[in-house]
Amino acid sequence: MIFTSNRILTCQVHFGATKEALSLYFAKCGVVENVVILTDKVTGRPRGSSYITFAGKESLDKAVTLCGATFVSRIVKV
Repeated sequence: MIFTSNRILTCQVHFGATKEALSLYFAKCGVVENVVILTDKVTGRPRGSSYITFAGKESLDKAVTLCGATFVSRIVKV
């Protein structure tokens, strides 16, 4: 795959997931620089999606292979 940035969108993330837990989970793909958990503007509750930013683009190929893997009892889409 060819990527133009070093950030991926993950979907079906468990609503109880934390930035720290996502960072640790995706650290097996490479250095995680930032994690943003998307929230509802009105309620502030997590929407079940997040952006993971890696230090390098080579980590993205590894992260894509985690699509369909289980994270906190849910199958994550990358």
